Amino acid sequence: MYRVAEDSASFLPKIPVQPIGYSEAEILLQYLQEDEVDAQWRGGLRNVTYRYGGELRDASDAWNLGSVDPTSGTATMLEVTRVLGQMYKNEFRPQRSSMFCSWGAEEYELTGSVEYVEAAQDFVTRSKSMDSKNLYKIRVYNDQVLQLERAFLNPLGQGRDYTDFKHIIYALAKGNPYAATGCPAVSDVIASGNSTEITNPIAVATYFVHGILSVLKEVHNFFSSY
Repeated sequence: MYRVAEDSASFLPKIPVQPIGYSEAEILLQYLQEDEVDAQWRGGLRNVTYRYGGELRDASDAWNLGSVDPTSGTATMLEVTRVLGQMYKNEFRPQRSSMFCSWGAEEYELTGSVEYVEAAQDFVTRSKSMDSKNLYKIRVYNDQVLQLERAFLNPLGQGRDYTDFKHIIYALAKGNPYAATGCPAVSDVIASGNSTEITNPIAVATYFVHGILSVLKEVHNFFSSY
């Protein structure tokens, strides 16, 4: 995989990390002073303030299992944020500052996924406002949905042992029969450790996803948008 050499990675943690229960953590937190950690405990990330305390965080994107990961974490974080916000309005003040963070691109193959979803939002919006009595508009919309599924299929297969596994996203990975590893063609190369071949499946997946978005554009606006 592409990565920075360990001896030149100044941003790696300088102290060991051990998860503990809150009963132990509460005692340790009582001895900590100020908000920001000591200089010797700070990492090498720029534009980052290192503070004491635990974390409540969440990622906001996923290839699959979205209702489990990350939507379950997002729902929990939003509810905690809502409750604390209401408590703050009632003059509750925590002993330390609280930060709630939600971000995308939290692992391989998810970079740009939010932008791809945003680019297709108008397709869903149009379906809600469509005249259900206009059979021609319904036919156009249904054809787009049909072509959307077809756009996920690679006629040449995934370049792996089984050419009949043609789906870009849900084709089975070699080491995971439940296809829960994201894009299987990319996952297989990452698992093999062959860093020189990883660019090919990523390029193929990116090409197909870009083509999938073009299927969702309005027919009369297709050429004007390119």
